[in-house]
Amino acid sequence: MMFKRARKCVAEQDGYAIALTLISMPLIIGASLFVIDAGRIANLNTDLANAVDAMALAGARELDGRSDAIPRAKLAIETLVENQSAMSGGGPGFGLGSRLHVVYDPNNDAASTVEVRFLTAIPASDDMPIDMSKLTTSSEAAQYAWVWSKDQAVNLLFPLNVAPIANVRSAAIAEYTAAACDVTPLWICNPFEPTDINTAFANGDLYGRQVTMEISGPSTALPGNFGYLAVNGTGGNVLGTALATGTPHACYQRDTVTTEPGATWGPVKNGINVRMDLYAGNYNKFSNNPMYRPSKNKRKGTSQGNSCKQYAEETDKARGMGFPGGTGTDIPLGGGRISASFDWDIDAYWYVNHSLENPNGYDPSYPGYDPNFVPPAAPVDTIRNTVSSYPGGTTPASVKPSRYDVYRYEMLNNPGAMVSDPAPNGETGTPQCGWIDTANTYDDDRRLLFAAVVDCAAASASGSLHGRTDLPIEAFLTMFMTKPADGDDTGGSKKTLSMEVTDVSGAGGRGTIQDFLREDAEIVRVDDFPSGG
Repeated sequence: MMFKRARKCVAEQDGYAIALTLISMPLIIGASLFVIDAGRIANLNTDLANAVDAMALAGARELDGRSDAIPRAKLAIETLVENQSAMSGGGPGFGLGSRLHVVYDPNNDAASTVEVRFLTAIPASDDMPIDMSKLTTSSEAAQYAWVWSKDQAVNLLFPLNVAPIANVRSAAIAEYTAAACDVTPLWICNPFEPTDINTAFANGDLYGRQVTMEISGPSTALPGNFGYLAVNGTGGNVLGTALATGTPHACYQRDTVTTEPGATWGPVKNGINVRMDLYAGNYNKFSNNPMYRPSKNKRKGTSQGNSCKQYAEETDKARGMGFPGGTGTDIPLGGGRISASFDWDIDAYWYVNHSLENPNGYDPSYPGYDPNFVPPAAPVDTIRNTVSSYPGGTTPASVKPSRYDVYRYEMLNNPGAMVSDPAPNGETGTPQCGWIDTANTYDDDRRLLFAAVVDCAAASASGSLHGRTDLPIEAFLTMFMTKPADGDDTGGSKKTLSMEVTDVSGAGGRGTIQDFLREDAEIVRVDDFPSGG
C-alpha cells in the first residue's frame, strides 16, 4: 500500500511550478541584485561624468591666454560649479549609498574629489593617449582644461566574493573657443614681426605710437599693410557697409580667417569714415541712420571745418589740429610707418582745441605773437589718473597719455563741454553731419576698429598670401582711429589708415577685447586619464 502511494506521489504533476520557483529563486534574486548594482554604477558614472564635464567647461572658458587665465580657471572650477552624485559608497546589506559632493579645492587635494590639469595641445586622434609633456602651468600657453574624478567606491549588493567594491571615475577635456562676429572685417600685418604682437603690446611698445598703414594686395603684404576679411557678399559696397556698421554677417575664428582681396578703395574708405562724421558718396543717404552713426567725439583736424563729405587735414596750427603724429621721424615699415616713440605734441593739441583762444599763440595776429611760441602744458597728470589704456595698469609718469586716452578724457569731461570746445577754425568734436545718440542707446566706441593680426612675412614665405585665402592669425586687436582713412578713390596715391593699438586678445592684453568676442568652451575628449592613473 505504501509502495503504491509513493509511486502515485512521484507520478503526480500538480504543483510542479512551486518546486521550480523554489529551485530558481536564488538565481532570480542574484540577477536582480546584479541589475541593481549595474544601475547604481551607471548612475554614479553618469553623475560623475556630468560633474567633470561642467568643471572642464567652466575652467576652459577662462583660458583666453591672459596672464591670469589659470588662476581664473581654477577659481571658476572651485566656485562656479556645484555638483552632487548619488549612489556613492553604499553601506552594508541593502544600503544604496549616499550623496557625493563633487568639489575642487586647489589648496587642499585631500578635500577635492577631482584632479585638474591644463594642456597646451592634445593629439589629433582620440585613439592616441594624452601626451603628458603637454601639461602646463603657464596661463599664456594653456589651451585645454583637463578634469578627472578620483576613484569613487560602490559597495556591491551582489559582490560574488571576488569584487565587493567597484571603483567608478570619469574624465573630460574642454577647449576654449572664441569667435568675433559683429566687428569690422579688417586684418593687419604685425608691425613688429617676427616679435609677436602680444609681447610687443605687453611691453608697452605700441602704447601711444601712431601706426600709419597702407592698403596692399595680399600677395605683396608686409608689416604695416592692412587688408579686408571676407564678408557675406561681394563687392566694395558690401565691404564698405560692413566697415561702416560693424556687421559683416560673418564670424571670424580666433586661429584662422579668410581674406577678401580686390575691394575698391572708394566705398571702403567712405564706409570707414562715417565713424568720423564724413558721409561721402552713397553714404550721404545714411547720415540719419543710427547704424551709420559717427563717434561722439569726431574731432579730426579738418581744414573744411565741419564739412560732411571731404577730409583735408588742417596744416595750420593757428587754425585747428587733429591728433598729430609722433615727435621725430617715423620708422618705416615694409608697408607703412610707425612713430618713433610714444612722444607726441599733446601740449599743442590741447592748446589749439581747448584754450578757446582765437586768435591763438600760433597766429601772427595774436597779441604778443612770438614765432617761438610754446603752448602751456596739457593736464597730463590728471589725464593719466583719470583714464589709462596702458598695458598692466596706470600710465607711467614718464609716458605721455596716448591719443586714445586723451580722446576718452575729453568725452568723460563732456559735461564741461570739452568735446564741443571749438578750434579757431570752428571745428569741434561734436558730430555735425550724422545721427547723434543723445539718449546713449549705444555704448560702443565708433572710433575703435577691430582687426585680426597676421604675420605677413611668414605667410608670404609659405606662399599662403594669394587672393582669397585662409590665413593663420596671431591675435585679434582693437585700434583707435587717430584720423580718417585717406587717399584718392582711384589713382596711385597711398591709401592709408592711421591708428593706435588699444588692446590685443590673449597674453598681455587688457581684457577689453573680450567685449568683441563670443567666447565659449566645448568638450573635446572624455574618459582620458593620466598614464598609470
